[in-house]
Amino acid sequence: MKHIVIGAHGNLAEAFLETVRMIAGTEQTSCIHAIGMKENMDNKRKGVWSSGRLTIGIISIVLFLFIALQSCAVGVGNALQENNSTSGSSGLLCAFVYLVGGILGIVMRNAKGIAGLIVTAVFYLLGFLMSLADRGEFGDLAIWGGLSLILAAFYIVCAIKTRQRNADNDGEAI
Repeated sequence: MKHIVIGAHGNLAEAFLETVRMIAGTEQTSCIHAIGMKENMDNKRKGVWSSGRLTIGIISIVLFLFIALQSCAVGVGNALQENNSTSGSSGLLCAFVYLVGGILGIVMRNAKGIAGLIVTAVFYLLGFLMSLADRGEFGDLAIWGGLSLILAAFYIVCAIKTRQRNADNDGEAI
């Protein structure tokens, strides 16, 4: 007796099973077994607002490029004017915060714990604080700092909701 094992689930597994049954004949269908992977997929739980965190992470990485280019231009302008302003450098640091926050947001979007969310929120809060340091000639730095504060608040809310979800799941297990 031969066994055929199908490592798929859903419509693909059903279509493959039907094809094998047609080839093998109806009298031998008792030898065909399908082992689905649905059990393993159900165990993988998505994080709170994981699609939103992925989107924000990608947008943050793109904003890094824009803010870094803008900050470099402001830094060159500061150097040419010899006004001792450090707003270009502050903007560049704020841009790197967006890069790190975006990468962390993408990597930690399906995490079950809240540590990654809190670290990401702290990075965005650092970006906000860096934008307060010296705006000087770089007026857009206030906009990037405000957006950084909004993103930090988003990740804090995600951490709170994740903690509530974890508490609810722990309560169900008891």
